[in-house]
Amino acid sequence: MRIIGKLALTCLTGALALAGCNRDATRPASAPSVSPLHGAREAADNYLRAAASDPVSAKAKGWWSDSFAERLQMRESVFYSAKDWSISVQTVNPTQDEAIFEGTLERKVRVTGTTKAGFVEEPAKGPVSFTLRVSKQKGEGHWRVDDVQYEESSGKKP
Repeated sequence: MRIIGKLALTCLTGALALAGCNRDATRPASAPSVSPLHGAREAADNYLRAAASDPVSAKAKGWWSDSFAERLQMRESVFYSAKDWSISVQTVNPTQDEAIFEGTLERKVRVTGTTKAGFVEEPAKGPVSFTLRVSKQKGEGHWRVDDVQYEESSGKKP
């Protein structure tokens, strides 16, 4: 009986260890490892989804950083609504508070103007390359779009 009891105790201890129950109760469980790009990529994808039907809608603007929105009040800007998009390159800076996403989108509508003066829409077709900069907002920790640049396949900026 003694051998069976020790064997059962050994099996129970091993099962609890596999289940994570042998952790020191005074030490918090470690958080799962999350890539620094996770939050940035999520913000980029959410912005691109929101901008797909109307790139200057309240939903799309909700993903803009405050500094980006301020710059757009006076700066003539170009945006595109898209049928589809893909991100081909993603990088994060060494301090992990800014990420760059590069890709292409299939244009539906070209939107030009400023947030102050308003925007004008015109039909647009074909692919265009984009670079989307996303930054982690100081104090909040949320990722927001801080800049969007487009480049037509001819190499010129619209």
